[in-house]
Amino acid sequence: MKSTVLKMLAGVSLLLVTGLGAATASASSLTTITGGNPSQLEPGTIDMYQNFVIVDGNNPIDASGLLTSWSYYAQYQAPRPKTPYGSLPANNTGQVELVVVQPGATLATGAVVTYVSAPSTPFISSPVSSSSDRVVTVPLPGGVWVQKGDEIGLYFIGPSVVPFTGVPSGGTSGSVLYTSNGYGANNSISMSGSLAFQGATSRTYAVSVSGVTGAGCKDGGYATLGFSNQGACVSAFATHGDVPIGAPGH
Repeated sequence: MKSTVLKMLAGVSLLLVTGLGAATASASSLTTITGGNPSQLEPGTIDMYQNFVIVDGNNPIDASGLLTSWSYYAQYQAPRPKTPYGSLPANNTGQVELVVVQPGATLATGAVVTYVSAPSTPFISSPVSSSSDRVVTVPLPGGVWVQKGDEIGLYFIGPSVVPFTGVPSGGTSGSVLYTSNGYGANNSISMSGSLAFQGATSRTYAVSVSGVTGAGCKDGGYATLGFSNQGACVSAFATHGDVPIGAPGH
């Protein structure tokens, strides 16, 4: 299939099904995928762990379809000379990757990884300070197929750059699962891999994803999504678990 994300990011509306007000609202809800915490992309606390992975199970992906971008709040952290983990440097060199895992991740069983993004480096200018804090939106060229119920997470390469709100300490219960400190430095974080967790905690991380469902195939929307015809669009979404509006019986 052709690239989907470039046309979407050019400002083309995803609201492709027209009609009366009630029908339009329904189409809009069907065309949009969300996951994570879009209303909480804001300052918080920066982890002391480095090279580790978290999976935030607060708001799983709400529909099957194609992710087109992910967003996070980038927060600068000055050096911390005295912590339980020794002296920690500033996080201006930190990078972060989006991780998608299958539903059902637990502390006991771990998680199955289905996608890992390219690294995002939020602090590329110098000097870095709290004035560099901002929301970063990262496009996903070509899109990423996901299933309803998939959960999202973050792989921190080096120090953490994305804050959380909630319980500052770890434990064995909560909506967020986390690996051990330094886990990423000793384990391959890759698609079709798995994660083993150290603990769980009640937190919310400043990360979210967005995308589109197969509802966009109808009424010429297939072209906006990069397909040559409606049948090809319907087939692609159906193959990846989402039966679009416009398919037989829908």
